[in-house]
Amino acid sequence: MNAKKLVFAIGFSALMLSGAEPAAAAQAENLVKDGDFSQKQSSPKAFGKWWLGNLPKDCKAAYDTKDFKSQPQSFCLESAGNTIALRQTLPALKPNTKYKITFFMKMENVVLKGKYGGARLNIYSDRNHWCPATKFVTGTQPWTPYETVFTAGPNTNTDAKRSAYMLLYLMNASGKVWFDDVRLTEVK
Repeated sequence: MNAKKLVFAIGFSALMLSGAEPAAAAQAENLVKDGDFSQKQSSPKAFGKWWLGNLPKDCKAAYDTKDFKSQPQSFCLESAGNTIALRQTLPALKPNTKYKITFFMKMENVVLKGKYGGARLNIYSDRNHWCPATKFVTGTQPWTPYETVFTAGPNTNTDAKRSAYMLLYLMNASGKVWFDDVRLTEVK
């Protein structure tokens, strides 16, 4: 091995041992703004970059600074049976593009009150993408990771009727659900 190759090999090894990542392996940009719920509540229905469409009288929505997966807090939805959802627009979603959504969810006594429902995350491009993909979740569970890969529809964000958004749902169910560390990244 010549001197130049040896210096490169030693330098690269030191970079890897230091924990630094080469530029090509850098983490993809999170398209969810405030996915760790660190921003302040600015009104009764606005929580950082998230907001509530409606708040039925038997529902509660709040930050939880005592029970979270990543600091400083998580977000908790609580209902006696009505649907409640926290929403965020996704203007950066591109048509016909593959994405991965990851998040953590915790539940306490989530009981179905209608024909279908429970806790779940929904992304609307020009069609619905659900996570978990197969069904709503009910019951009680500790912090659990979820992940789904999907391809945004061909008309995503092409006009006002097809504006992309995300919903954190507690639908047609009673109980509590917490969400934290919500990440949406493009799959390249």
